[in-house]
Amino acid sequence: MSRTKPAAPLLEAQGLSIAALAGARPIISNVDFVLDNGTAIGIVGESGSGKTTLANALLGNMRQGLQRTHGRVRINGTDIGTLPERALTVLRSQTIGYVPQNAGASLSPTRTIGAQIAEMLDFHGTHDRTAQRRDGLALLETVGLAPAQRFWRRYTHQLSGGQQQRCMIALALTGSPQVLILDEPTSGLDNTTTHNLVTHLRHLRQMRDLAMVCVSHDVRLVRALCDRALVMFHGQLVEDCTSDRLIDAPAHPYTRALVAAIPRRSTARPDMTDRPPTRAAAATSHDGRVTGADHETVLNIARLTVRHPGARSAGCNAMWGTPRAGFSLTDVDLRVQKGAIVGIAGRSGSGKSTLLKAISGMIVPESGTITLDASKPLNGHAGQRPPDAARRVQMIWQNPLRALNPRATVLAALAAPLNFYFGLNGAALRDEATALMSAVQLPEDMMDRYPWQLSGGEAQRVAIARACAAQPSVYLCDEITSALDMRVQAAILSLIGRLVRDAQATFIFVSHDLTVLRAIADHVAIFDEGRLVEQGPVETVLDRPKHTVTRALLAAADLSPSIISEPDTSPWQADARLS
Repeated sequence: MSRTKPAAPLLEAQGLSIAALAGARPIISNVDFVLDNGTAIGIVGESGSGKTTLANALLGNMRQGLQRTHGRVRINGTDIGTLPERALTVLRSQTIGYVPQNAGASLSPTRTIGAQIAEMLDFHGTHDRTAQRRDGLALLETVGLAPAQRFWRRYTHQLSGGQQQRCMIALALTGSPQVLILDEPTSGLDNTTTHNLVTHLRHLRQMRDLAMVCVSHDVRLVRALCDRALVMFHGQLVEDCTSDRLIDAPAHPYTRALVAAIPRRSTARPDMTDRPPTRAAAATSHDGRVTGADHETVLNIARLTVRHPGARSAGCNAMWGTPRAGFSLTDVDLRVQKGAIVGIAGRSGSGKSTLLKAISGMIVPESGTITLDASKPLNGHAGQRPPDAARRVQMIWQNPLRALNPRATVLAALAAPLNFYFGLNGAALRDEATALMSAVQLPEDMMDRYPWQLSGGEAQRVAIARACAAQPSVYLCDEITSALDMRVQAAILSLIGRLVRDAQATFIFVSHDLTVLRAIADHVAIFDEGRLVEQGPVETVLDRPKHTVTRALLAAADLSPSIISEPDTSPWQADARLS
């Protein structure tokens, strides 16, 4: 009796090892796993663990300077290492869809979303323009961008982060792939957008019997989206478990360390609780206005209004970007006390980053006042402010590698504020720079490196050290931990806690992650559509929220699969309004 040959796995890695051409330590060492139709695997690990290199190897891509030294990758039983480039391209286009991490950078800024989707459909064999539009609109509807005709005509800059990510998913689906590879799909997205994206990705799996490989540093995302988890550490696969066991019963010490670094919603981080208690960051009067003792106030924002279009955007450049239409602030009041950490939360487009830009002088408000130390107005854009006023308010950006000059060493980055504000040179400057490196727990010899030679966490510490060099009164932090690994994120939060404890520094900390704000903030302010809708002590706002927006953000922060809802049109409508 003849036997039917078992079907080959959809995607398979056998003994895969990848190393640098120079012969250094392997980037990936002896990795094995199998992905079947309709299943989802998460690849978890910190920066440098090899997870992105592994994902690229599944596509048959190899970063310049790397080579496969052992093992193989098979797609539907075919060893992709034996295929010529053209045959590999055909097989890959018929089987795999890839969604890169930074959707905004991957989409064309000069072409409409519709034109980009039509081009990909043409590549996959749909050459008739009417059919391209029909199929493209259907794909936009599939990923929840409705009405599709509206998004078909839009450009990348006219979309929110979540909408850009879903456009990338639509592009990846143009070839009707069997497997979708997602590289950090929710990095930088707010809780509501992340929740909606996870909901829809789970629905796509069911609707299309779609397999997925999700590369992420966030173990919570992998648990919510995937069936299995692969944990990478220094290029080795140290744990292969179900996604439930990833958080509930991790076996490997490294996995346990990753789980321990997750900010908790219920409790503050221990290293945040050893600093002396601060006075309330702000209090709210019966009419919703902020009240407090003037002598304790380091920053007072009163009836601040910023509107776009129409706001004067002065001093903005390519790195900061000009404000998008739809971002605004309306009649915002916030009083910040010395030594406090004030968390700012809200959905994408709610005005969080606009607030920081107004305080830092990158945007000139239409009306209202910003006052430092109760008597020093922060008027005009940064270039028009007195040097001392500019010194005392320092910004720390989400992406330090964009904020640091790639052609300048770490020492040069620290030297600029030390020389400009305090006139330091020579040995005195280097001594102060060394002290700053010590304060952020970086070795002195790292001062001779360039930003591209640093990890994400190291670069962010340098950015914090550069801000510290100016000896500011107020630090403005814009999503500075959103793209960092859990353990690196925990270290950055601990560093901020020490700065507050030792120097009585004040932080305004924008984050889409409420668990981070609970771990670090004294006071939290919730924004929605440019308005401050709720504020108060962090325990009060997050434990007993009054506003529907706050309750929605808290609900979305829980990515447990048991609460991921069946998708309908409603979760997407809120995000569509932000465009």
